[in-house]
Amino acid sequence: MPVNEILQFRKQASHVSNMSLMLAMHCAPLLKGRKIANIFTVDRTDFAGIEELLAGTLIRYRFLKTSKNRVILFLYRRERLHGYLTTPEVSAFLRKLGYQTRDFGMMMNHLSSRMTLYSDGSAEFPHEIGLFLGYPLSDVLGFLDGRQCEMIGYWKVYDHAQSKLRLFNRYDELRDQAVKEVLNGKSIREIAV
Repeated sequence: MPVNEILQFRKQASHVSNMSLMLAMHCAPLLKGRKIANIFTVDRTDFAGIEELLAGTLIRYRFLKTSKNRVILFLYRRERLHGYLTTPEVSAFLRKLGYQTRDFGMMMNHLSSRMTLYSDGSAEFPHEIGLFLGYPLSDVLGFLDGRQCEMIGYWKVYDHAQSKLRLFNRYDELRDQAVKEVLNGKSIREIAV
């Protein structure tokens, strides 16, 4: 669904909160159970009510960095994310970067610290965040190695481009579906599976 069409519907749907619409637009694959995590930046004024919106779902959230007016919001499905991060290959890679992979809370704290250091200009961007977003390790490594990507979609793809293109198309379909559901009055709790 094009942005201008969403905005037109938004004008007619005064019952829809900004945060509900942003969740549907930016996190539909997560809401619909196809992705384990998502990240997006939101104004502090729009952030109000996130706990209520996510109540009754399996989706959790965490601030990765805040500024005076903006919040970087990390949303995730804890069990699935932890399961992915503790697969042998991903876990080994994260341990090289100082992550304590046996403790999910410590991993999240370390990621948050690395984001803060980056935001303060004290460190490079923590590209391992791609793993926390559920990106395949091969794509994260391809990016870090500076290889030529095969395509760009929801992330840069370095192998299996056709299957990932189908996945990205599915993500687009889920976004359109979630936005329509929100605009038609469904709550985030009703949309999330």
